[in-house]
Amino acid sequence: MKRLFPTLLLPLCLLQACGTSRVVLQRDHVPEATVVGRFTVIMQTNEAEEAEELADTHPVTIMLELAELGITLEQAKKLVAAGFIPPRYRRLVDGLYEVVSHTLEDRLGLRLLPVDYLRGKVPYNAVGYPQGPVERLAASGAYASVLGVWMSVKCSRSSITVLDRTTYKIYPELTLQVELRGRGGRLLWRDKEKTEAYAPHEFEEPFVFEAYLVSETFNNAVRKLAEQTLEKILLRSVR
Repeated sequence: MKRLFPTLLLPLCLLQACGTSRVVLQRDHVPEATVVGRFTVIMQTNEAEEAEELADTHPVTIMLELAELGITLEQAKKLVAAGFIPPRYRRLVDGLYEVVSHTLEDRLGLRLLPVDYLRGKVPYNAVGYPQGPVERLAASGAYASVLGVWMSVKCSRSSITVLDRTTYKIYPELTLQVELRGRGGRLLWRDKEKTEAYAPHEFEEPFVFEAYLVSETFNNAVRKLAEQTLEKILLRSVR
């Protein structure tokens, strides 16, 4: 496979409320029923021009997994447009949502309504999660509270060669932002945190970076980072 994707990153404009202040959630203000207004996971490259037009809505990992199957870029575009999502990427996103939803329900007593609750009212992405405007949904007054979750995943790598033997080190990193708004748009909770893997994943040649990005090893690492990041947020900004 051609190495088109050496680094994944998320443009700053795609994370909501960049640079805004933290808002601490008071436990006695936790609403009982909450609509999921947005759940977004983005992995993106700045070096693969041919994938840029898909990057905003369909993470590069989808294209990588399809490429593993011998599917060309043009064929992949048609499959994605028709709603086909490779199983490993779907498992990754579903697993991340499971981490967030179960943690918030167990730790905060938050009751999240089904992710399909807003279907037909806001756009949904190809994996089946809402992409609605959290602030506007809350401001409408139609819902007791609205939750927004944004995640970005970045992978950096380094390599060292000793006696003609190359070792690659991969460093996954995850940024997570949560925002909870009450009826009328009142901001109840907002925080953002980044977590880097404590130890890199190491591989020796032959090694293909793209294969790692669609592996269960990568999926498990990202899920663990999500758990750690959300735990830091809860400890810091919930009273």
